[in-house]
Amino acid sequence: MDIATSNDYLNVLTSVLQRQTIKDMLYEGIMSTMLYWTIFGYILSSAPLAVWNLHKYNLLRRVSWKAILGGSVGIFTLAWLIADSTPADKIFFIVGAGAGVFCTHLHFEIAELISGHIEAAQLKKQE
Repeated sequence: MDIATSNDYLNVLTSVLQRQTIKDMLYEGIMSTMLYWTIFGYILSSAPLAVWNLHKYNLLRRVSWKAILGGSVGIFTLAWLIADSTPADKIFFIVGAGAGVFCTHLHFEIAELISGHIEAAQLKKQE
């Protein structure tokens, strides 16, 4: 066992011995700025992709996905430049943005697969 692994075990043991309650851990997590940077990055990156996917189904036609993309990029850049945060917050901002794009794309792909199965089942019933 290397030193890093033994230190990890010792850290876990000390946290158990400190008897932190789940309430304390949740409170620390909610008060963390990294959580909010991650959520903010997720929302900014998923909005243009969501609007673009909704355009494919003739929903939300009045909203331009290019305008949403421009707004998101502008807000993203301003948040990156102006925000007085630690490097860890900025890393979680980028992680949230990546997760937003990936998860939004995945959710719409799943919705498309489900709607395809429903349409196929309805066609099979009609025949």
